[in-house]
Amino acid sequence: MKLRESTQLLNSMLASLNLPAALEDTSGDAVPQSLLDKAAAVQSLGGLQALETMIRDLPELLQRNTDILNE
Repeated sequence: MKLRESTQLLNSMLASLNLPAALEDTSGDAVPQSLLDKAAAVQSLGGLQALETMIRDLPELLQRNTDILNE
């Protein structure tokens, strides 16, 4: 009974972290297709420059959110 409860607890914790589904097999020499797909999606949305812009905008967005919450 205790083993079953512990197993259920472990499974629920793994599910909350999206594991093991988030882990990929890295035993091969090739880049996993899902990683290639994610890289292509980032590139199609503006690539590194778009990511850098988003990062630069974070402080302003944080301030705006803080102002809204304080209001």
